[in-house]
Amino acid sequence: MMKKQIYKSTDLQIRGFTLVELLIYMALVSMFLLVLLDVFTITLSSKLASESTSAISYDSRYILSKLSYDVNNADSVTLPALGATGASLQLTSGGVTSTYTITSGNLVKTVGGVPMSLNGTDTGLDSISFKNLGNPGGKPTIQVVYTVRSKIVVWGGTQTQTINTTVGTR
Repeated sequence: MMKKQIYKSTDLQIRGFTLVELLIYMALVSMFLLVLLDVFTITLSSKLASESTSAISYDSRYILSKLSYDVNNADSVTLPALGATGASLQLTSGGVTSTYTITSGNLVKTVGGVPMSLNGTDTGLDSISFKNLGNPGGKPTIQVVYTVRSKIVVWGGTQTQTINTTVGTR
């Protein structure tokens, strides 16, 4: 038969962590979490800035190409009158009238009473002006100036881009 030996501990050492060790651990974890939070914040800000720039660029180019195409293919320009500047553009092409105006911050093209917004949901137009530069008896030429504003707030503000171009009929 085997005898069990029981060892008695003469020192009363208790296993665990001291208060100082816990405080050091909490301080190190807090610093690590702060660094991670800072990295996350910078990454998120960069992502928002990139999305804002991309939305403005895309919508600016789309509006410019749409206006250029429609003016190039127009038979006549009704509004603004020759030599005048206005906030709306009215074109006639093949007997169909198209009107461009800003409604609630969106550039709206209305054809046959059906409105269609030309900018995306992340952008809005602050202003637009059309100036009919054509000469009497000549082909209409329209100067277009518009400002696209991002709805995505980056670093406490929004980005804008102003486009100034001239397009004419063929």
